Amino acid sequence: MNKTFIIGVDSGGSKIRIKILFPHLSKVITKTVTSFHLNAVGLRFFSEFLLTLLSSLLRKNKLKWNQCKGLCIAVAGGSNVRVRNEIKNNFRKRIKLNNIIVISDAEATLFAAFRENDGAVLICGTGSIIYSKFGNKIYRVGGWGRIIGDNGSGFEIGKTVLQNLTTEYDLYNGIAKSNYLIEVERKFKINSENFIEKIYQRNFNIAKIAKLVINLADNGNKNCKDLLRWEADKLIQQLKIFVKSKNIPKKMNLMLSGGLLENDNYYSKLVKEQIKKKFKDKFTLIEKKLLPVEGAVNLALKEFFNKNIN
Repeated sequence: MNKTFIIGVDSGGSKIRIKILFPHLSKVITKTVTSFHLNAVGLRFFSEFLLTLLSSLLRKNKLKWNQCKGLCIAVAGGSNVRVRNEIKNNFRKRIKLNNIIVISDAEATLFAAFRENDGAVLICGTGSIIYSKFGNKIYRVGGWGRIIGDNGSGFEIGKTVLQNLTTEYDLYNGIAKSNYLIEVERKFKINSENFIEKIYQRNFNIAKIAKLVINLADNGNKNCKDLLRWEADKLIQQLKIFVKSKNIPKKMNLMLSGGLLENDNYYSKLVKEQIKKKFKDKFTLIEKKLLPVEGAVNLALKEFFNKNIN
């Protein structure tokens, strides 16, 4: 029995998704785990963590690296060529596998959605970016990272909430008075006494706050609605920059992706309504749920098995 396989990996801002595909057996193995963002932990730690995770998964399923015919790793924060090459070289040294591709998670999402065809994706999860392909070229806007960019993202929303929280601490002698900020304190066990330690010393996942804010907005909280409208405007501004700077030649299919936009919620509705209103002549919204890991495994399949992907 031919047990050769390929692996697709999507390492996002907070999760790693893995898909092992056996092309000759029509069999798949999948796994999702909590992860670390590449830019937060560095190349060496990231590579070691991912390699250990994959090796453990293979051992658990009685598989060996010499049975692997191709590996595609899609990485949030992996748009830099030097970074991608270093991850690739780290893996090649350790597992002696030549058939390795390292791409950004945005590129994997674009391939999952459109394959070789023209199209664009607006990704908004922990980070945010617009990624597109037309005229046989790849274009991007945004995605400059959580410190500088990622407008309208989960991290940006969470950071804004924390800034609002500290403002109230300063105003009211260490006490939060707004209902939504009190809920943030309760949910994440934050207060003015432990704030610095919690945020700066315990690797606190700031982007997680966005989910709570969206849930509160869905339940009618005015402060959260106002905050999300402000952040949605930032995403729309990124689209305006994309349209203006890239000179889109025709109406383009646009898929919304990422944890904040894939599900039906107050924030995703805001963004969709604004896109339909302001870009009706530029974009056709495509309603799909396609994970970057699908793009990663299908790209590995195309490159290393030369399969025709439907």
